[in-house]
Amino acid sequence: MVGKGKVKILRNRQRTIRLPKPWAESFQWKDGDKILVTAGKRYMRAIVQSHKKSHLSLSQDVIEYLLLPPVPLSWKVEKDRIRFGPFVAAYAIYSERLKDPFSSNTGVFQDMTKLANDLHVPFYVISAGGLDHENKLALSWLFDSRTGYWRQRPCPWPDFFIRKNIYTPVKWKKVIEQEAAWLEMDHGEMLSRTIGSKWDVYRMISDDPDLTSYLPHTNRIQTVRDIFRLLKRFPVVYVKPVWGMQGKHVYRVSRKSLGKIQIEFQVADQIRSLQFNVAKSRGWMSRRFLGQSGYLVQQGIDLIQDEYGRTADFRWLIQKNGEGIWSVTARVARVARKGWLTTNVSTGGDAVDAYDFLRLAGFRGDEITKSIQQMDDLSLQIVNRLENKVGSMGELGIDFGLDKTGHPWLIEVNPRPGRKMLKMLDQKLRELSLRRPLEYAKYTVGFSDRSIF
Repeated sequence: MVGKGKVKILRNRQRTIRLPKPWAESFQWKDGDKILVTAGKRYMRAIVQSHKKSHLSLSQDVIEYLLLPPVPLSWKVEKDRIRFGPFVAAYAIYSERLKDPFSSNTGVFQDMTKLANDLHVPFYVISAGGLDHENKLALSWLFDSRTGYWRQRPCPWPDFFIRKNIYTPVKWKKVIEQEAAWLEMDHGEMLSRTIGSKWDVYRMISDDPDLTSYLPHTNRIQTVRDIFRLLKRFPVVYVKPVWGMQGKHVYRVSRKSLGKIQIEFQVADQIRSLQFNVAKSRGWMSRRFLGQSGYLVQQGIDLIQDEYGRTADFRWLIQKNGEGIWSVTARVARVARKGWLTTNVSTGGDAVDAYDFLRLAGFRGDEITKSIQQMDDLSLQIVNRLENKVGSMGELGIDFGLDKTGHPWLIEVNPRPGRKMLKMLDQKLRELSLRRPLEYAKYTVGFSDRSIF
């Protein structure tokens, strides 16, 4: 059975837990019995005292040892123990700036804190270097919604982990790798898992015969010949980093007349366009694409456009809900600036409801329904495929393109999707996207609301 609320403090240090008499009777606990009390990986035995009131109280020494934060939480009463939690932690890089200590994630974490309090889920942020594996605790940051300040304090080792660091600074690389290894070793539940590079994901999905017809032809670039081989088959190809994100360092390579090659890419807030003959383009591409970071070359898709000539692709945010079932949370069209290479919001794209954009692109009612359903079905197939390969996860961002015939293509998969486009589109949808991971955490850790005191 699960209860929730704020734990009251007993001003003694006698390892005491005071609980409503009906609870004690239900589990046949007598005053003076010792039961196990746990929080994360920390545990101790406490002496039972029953009372006629409806709340739960702990003595000061129990609260201190378990590192219970002063926030609303839940507890699960089992045969011989009471377990507090679920302790949900986001993992991020601390920026050392007071106004935005976690850079672009700061607002997300503040909003998640408010939602977590409503759900009685203790939520905090662990910065790189904050995990103490020996003592099973985490030096964490908690946001106080009343004061607007972040405060640091030790908290229990998390039951559920949300990794939000997109970039890994060199100075933190070894620390982050070590802490990731600890979390894997302890078999903690996670919202997302490392699914590898774009090339790794492509190979995992291309092994499924039911999905291959939705994959653009893609190759990892070993030599410049790999680009030209695909360019012979398709008039336009895209070159993108194996580990890239947010539409950065993407190049469009096109065949032109008289043996010319056009290469377009973004520099600051402008699109730069170069034209070469084939021989000169080989040298330029060798210098750009054959470095250590690695690039892919991918078939260009003739994407649908709206009535203003703007192209778009689609971001499907798919998440597990409070019952552990995959569900599509958001369907967003990412609309590129006219003539722009990428649709990413971070590079100037706009966010529009997917249904609305399909109407603007000239799709009729039944065509819209068919396209939406196809992308819904493909999303479920893709997440099931990846879970079979890398293990359980709770959310993915999946990017699709629709060509002029209405055929859907998988462009890429993002294991840690951002929320910026939802903030632009629909605040309630964004709130749902932040609430679902917390509800999923309660479910997967065993604190669902099905049996509440």
